[in-house]
Amino acid sequence: MKVHYIVFEGIDGSGKTSICSKISDSLIERGYKVLQISEPSHSEIGLLLRNQMKNLHINQTSLALLYAADSYDIQERIEDCYDFVISDRNYLSTVAYQMMNVDKEWLLMLHQFLKKPDMIFYLDVTVEAAIERIKSRNGNIDFFETSESLLKVKSNYEKLISDGLDLKVFCIETVGKSQLIVAQNIERIIQEQLFMNGGCSY
Repeated sequence: MKVHYIVFEGIDGSGKTSICSKISDSLIERGYKVLQISEPSHSEIGLLLRNQMKNLHINQTSLALLYAADSYDIQERIEDCYDFVISDRNYLSTVAYQMMNVDKEWLLMLHQFLKKPDMIFYLDVTVEAAIERIKSRNGNIDFFETSESLLKVKSNYEKLISDGLDLKVFCIETVGKSQLIVAQNIERIIQEQLFMNGGCSY
């Protein structure tokens, strides 16, 4: 069985981290070996990026280069012994967020040699619902979490998904649905896409 690379995308407050954990736990319960990762990572580059999210003491082009470096570093570190790699974000996030200030085509070229995910789940949420989730989670918002910024990022995601980019993207509506229902819908799609045609058991 090959390693299945599945990514969860969406604006801040869309529920990516929680859904990643639920899907990873479900796969582990079924006996699969799962690596759950996130971008930015917790390596030296990733920790620098996480700090910059709050302080933004760096120009946007340099920031985009650091995000790309972190993505390549993450993929270089992944071993082939897993059945699934489940990622909270990948380079699609970098492009969606950074294209507000940096050329989109340059960003896509920067990431062109990264391994493409087998499936991307875009968790669709209204900006209003996302802001409420963010406030309830940590009590404040950062640079990329204002209503105006999130609206732009959401629009960028939709443009990228519409462009195709040779990526298999599934848009999952989350507003008004519990995380359990969202996770069940995603599990059903994984079953249909990765297992039913190949005769494997999920």
